[in-house]
Amino acid sequence: MKTPATIKILVIRVSRMDGVDPAEEVQKVIGEKGHCWFGKYGRLIGVKAFGKTVSKNIIMVVKDGKSYKPYVFRRSTVQRTVPADGCYPAYYNDFLGRISFWMKLRPLPDASIDLAELQVVSSQVPLAEMFGRAMSGHFICELKQGVKNDAFI
Repeated sequence: MKTPATIKILVIRVSRMDGVDPAEEVQKVIGEKGHCWFGKYGRLIGVKAFGKTVSKNIIMVVKDGKSYKPYVFRRSTVQRTVPADGCYPAYYNDFLGRISFWMKLRPLPDASIDLAELQVVSSQVPLAEMFGRAMSGHFICELKQGVKNDAFI
């Protein structure tokens, strides 16, 4: 019998380089419109990050001093064109040329995650440790052995 694949979790690291907290801006738009398009700056995320074994729930982490604050969202559509409905943070209008793709996000108000529970799939290194080693804007992670989290089943 085939064992079920471990659920992978897309973790996107963002910063306040534009003078705002991107996750809080996404949450504001969700509060007003029910969903928000998140624009990922820079390098595209590979197709494997959206495969069948990857959770539809994603984690966005924002650097907060020396630590990272996690936000959990539910993703649906992923596209490369600017969303026609305009449901994205207003500050994006000044940076549309930086955005490589868009993800439609919805709220997951009861979901939470302790970043210490995650490890990077490719290296098995704890995510928090990897933040200090790698400059990547995203990671494919999984829950550490024995950790359960209802948001990622």
